[in-house]
Amino acid sequence: MVSVQEWQPKADDRSLTDDVLKVEPNYLRDFQSCLTQAGILVSAERGFRWKSWVFRAFQEGAITMQRFTKASRLLGPSQFSPVFSQARYRVSSSNLLVLVRPSQQSARLGLVVAKKNVRLAVKRNQIKRLIREAFRVRQAEFGTIDMVVLARSGLGSLNKQEISQQIHQLFDELLEKLNYENNR
Repeated sequence: MVSVQEWQPKADDRSLTDDVLKVEPNYLRDFQSCLTQAGILVSAERGFRWKSWVFRAFQEGAITMQRFTKASRLLGPSQFSPVFSQARYRVSSSNLLVLVRPSQQSARLGLVVAKKNVRLAVKRNQIKRLIREAFRVRQAEFGTIDMVVLARSGLGSLNKQEISQQIHQLFDELLEKLNYENNR
């Protein structure tokens, strides 16, 4: 997801004109996808060139990308087991169960999509992608929690829209519980 804050070039900054600026190759991929997601159309001529004020806004953090990094994942049994044993919040539907435990780090996600519950590997991977994306988009809202999402039987028979809808409903319920607890 791309977050575009209000960003104005300084009036006395002469380097920020509408002329173009060459972007270094290692920065290009992030910058291009960020602008595309934000709906900013930029022309490309002889390599990639971008308007300097847009590039400066990206460098200064006015345009950012939220990523699902390794630090946002629960890895291994030592990180999963405390969530299973000390889950403070539980939210469920007929096909998904979400267990949450407060933590000291930023929001992290663990996924359990067993072959027993979702037979096809393609469908298991699709479900994991949908959950990861929903989490990535709303990660900042969750605060400091560890979350495990478990797939139950029957989830494999749903289409993408139904799965996505269930995930978002569960995340909404979870946020209500977290906000209620924080406001007490």
